[in-house]
Amino acid sequence: MAAWYRACVSDLFFWDFGFRASDFVLRISDFFFGISTKGLLVVEESSRQPAPEDPRVRLAGERTLLAWVRTGLAMMGFGFVVARFGLFLQEIAAAGQKPVPPSTGLSLWIGTALVLLGVTVNGLAAAEHVRFLRRLDRGEAYHAPRWSLGVIVAVVLAALGVGMTVYLLLLAG
Repeated sequence: MAAWYRACVSDLFFWDFGFRASDFVLRISDFFFGISTKGLLVVEESSRQPAPEDPRVRLAGERTLLAWVRTGLAMMGFGFVVARFGLFLQEIAAAGQKPVPPSTGLSLWIGTALVLLGVTVNGLAAAEHVRFLRRLDRGEAYHAPRWSLGVIVAVVLAALGVGMTVYLLLLAG
């Protein structure tokens, strides 16, 4: 029984998990089973090999970067459509033999803001990805950034959405 327990403790704490058994575990085994710690293999900290890097971490970072790039591209495309929305309304009015409504140029400004926001999102996503890779290369633990790119984009898009709603209501009325 004692030899089997010694082998299990040795396997469990030293080879499977790669850390040293605490004095508490050794004292408990000595107390309950009368096992001496002399037969246990002790692995020194300096002789352990560092764990290989999990490639899924880098791949997750790549997926996150690509998701932000898609978001930025979508914003740029939508901005282009919004910028040309005023021209579209003028063409519809001209085709229907109706008087052309006066253009305020607001759709051009909102569309341009969306295109610039898309460019900014792509730039910030690239910068955040580079910072992530540097922290990963240095072996640092993950720390949440001070600001969230997702929250910033959501707030700016909500403000632009409110602006476009007001513009459309003023245009219709």
